[in-house]
Amino acid sequence: MGVEETLVLSDGAALWAQAEIRPGAAGIVCIHGGPGMWDYLAPVADLVADKASTYRYDQRGCGRSGANIDYRLARFVADLDELRAHFGHRQWFVFGHSFGATLGLAYAVAHPDRVAGLIYCGGVGLNWQQHRGDYQRRADARLTHEQRSRREELRRLDRSWSEEVEWRTLCWLLTMPTRSLPRTWRAERRRRG
Repeated sequence: MGVEETLVLSDGAALWAQAEIRPGAAGIVCIHGGPGMWDYLAPVADLVADKASTYRYDQRGCGRSGANIDYRLARFVADLDELRAHFGHRQWFVFGHSFGATLGLAYAVAHPDRVAGLIYCGGVGLNWQQHRGDYQRRADARLTHEQRSRREELRRLDRSWSEEVEWRTLCWLLTMPTRSLPRTWRAERRRRG
């Protein structure tokens, strides 16, 4: 049974969530990267949908979720736990990609009794600041001059939705697991206007 909803959390933040529920099955939450991205992990959820209840969401301030003033990692961890409780799991499996992997790891450290297992895909560890400069230099070196210029131009704009998708594509393209994701984002841009 598929359920799409917007949950209002204890601090008033509104999070978009998509659940594919299999009664009595274990749960797995898929946490997208970013921060600043939106859910792109439907293909991952589909891989286990015949065996588990799957949950995807847009982190606070991202995609279909509302903005909020609290963007501390501890608050993102609390969001995950409120989602777990809302969907009625005592424990669930956690799959995270990139920043989502880091968030999943932080969640597992904070709530080990609520995590049945952790799948850590391309995360940056718990000390991202230590690696950020090197990462940015390597990522910039792989973009063309035109791509870097366009990314900088878009960064300064009050972006439309299509410009937002283009900007995020230029920011995150090199960290995505497949090159087909930008096509998916273009389709999403067309769908959402």
